[in-house]
Amino acid sequence: MATISSPGIGSGLDINSIVTQLMAVERRPLTKLQQAASGVQTQLSVYGGVQSRLDSLSTATTKLSTASTWTQTTTEVSGSDALTATSSGSASPTTLKVDVTALARAQSTSSPVVASSTAVVGTGTLTIQKAAWSGGTLGAGTGTAVNITIDSSSNTLAGIRDKINAAGAGVTASILTDSSGARLVLQSSSTGAANGFRVSVTDADGGSNDATGLSMLGYNPSTNTQGTLNQAGSDLQATINGASVTSASNTLTDVIEGITLNVSNTTSSTATIVVKRDLAAMNKAISEFVTAYGDLSAYLDQQTSYDAVNKKGQPLQGDRVALSLRSQVRDAVIAATSATTAFSGTTGQGSRLADIGITLQRDGKLAIDQTKLDKSLEKLSDVASLFSKADAANSANRGVATRLKSLVTALTGTDGAVTSRKAGLSTQISRNQDDQERMTDRLAMVEARLRRQYQGLDAKMGKLTGMGQYVSAQMTRLNNS
Repeated sequence: MATISSPGIGSGLDINSIVTQLMAVERRPLTKLQQAASGVQTQLSVYGGVQSRLDSLSTATTKLSTASTWTQTTTEVSGSDALTATSSGSASPTTLKVDVTALARAQSTSSPVVASSTAVVGTGTLTIQKAAWSGGTLGAGTGTAVNITIDSSSNTLAGIRDKINAAGAGVTASILTDSSGARLVLQSSSTGAANGFRVSVTDADGGSNDATGLSMLGYNPSTNTQGTLNQAGSDLQATINGASVTSASNTLTDVIEGITLNVSNTTSSTATIVVKRDLAAMNKAISEFVTAYGDLSAYLDQQTSYDAVNKKGQPLQGDRVALSLRSQVRDAVIAATSATTAFSGTTGQGSRLADIGITLQRDGKLAIDQTKLDKSLEKLSDVASLFSKADAANSANRGVATRLKSLVTALTGTDGAVTSRKAGLSTQISRNQDDQERMTDRLAMVEARLRRQYQGLDAKMGKLTGMGQYVSAQMTRLNNS
């Protein structure tokens, strides 16, 4: 039969309570390890926040240290809605006067009408060849001719359309259907006078220039005129600042360097295009930098501070890496650079961000004096140098954003201070976890030993209690006799 054991039953000794209290004392080192692990884990988490803010600062400084940031342009079009304009960093500020008298168009022809798209047209060979328009006349074929064989499997209007579209001949075929029937419409794949086409026919019925069979699809002024010309290929005709311009496309990408014009119609009045430096984009980049620096500075100040109310230090209070990082980043921001001397007010003296209206505040953040910055941006090339100048040989000659970007890269690189600190904290957590596991195993053995000892004591005390009760009973019996 199984027996039920309850520590302390024999003697009345509360073994569970005794062991629990003793183990509470034994567990104090484990509790300290757990508290230490929690503190280190908090520090590691805070350094993750530092890393994130450094990454944001790196993104902002990368933009400011990139030369193209300072050559951005924007365009404004007025006087006509017939065109739009965009510009790139290679464009120079300028004003353009544009008049468009003709759009670039693609050649288009159509065939005689047949009953429907499924009507059988005929068989034979269509030959499509590129040709150029000049003075309203389609010139001789140029380039490689594309031969398209039409047999009984493709001899309907729809079948012929599909064969042409699959041939890559530089034309697009479609079917136009109205109350009179269906006709095949061919159009050049590209606009422009040079992108016209001829369609020659070798008709299986023997007649290559009549209105029956495959020959009805031809359009070749030399041999076949059954097709109807809907529109000749033509070039865009325009003037830009009085200079005549022609283009095979209605999108002009190379007429003026860095500027793309998209023309949708002819102009009834002169369009004015103003290309100027995109100061709004530059101000935005500067603002993003100020915000990123402020976020990092405020975070480091808060995490390294002492809470006098609760009398408790923040996770990175006294952390040398964090304090050094804060100091290095601040110094890189406020220090002068010889990248430009245009704003210092003293001949030959390097300029600071404060000289152009970006100043360090008492709370550690940066603030922008927009009026002063706008005035400074009138010397755009000097502002660009202040932020972005690169000089591998002389760090004092680097722009503020360039040197700050290099600093952040060094701090967060493989062997950087922040990376190393995070790795060190991770190692501490790992070692602490090992210590906790060993401590937990030891505590289990201590508890087992204590229970064995007190259970033995309980048994002995139970025997002594039973013997005492026996003696008392014997004494009582003798006294009563």
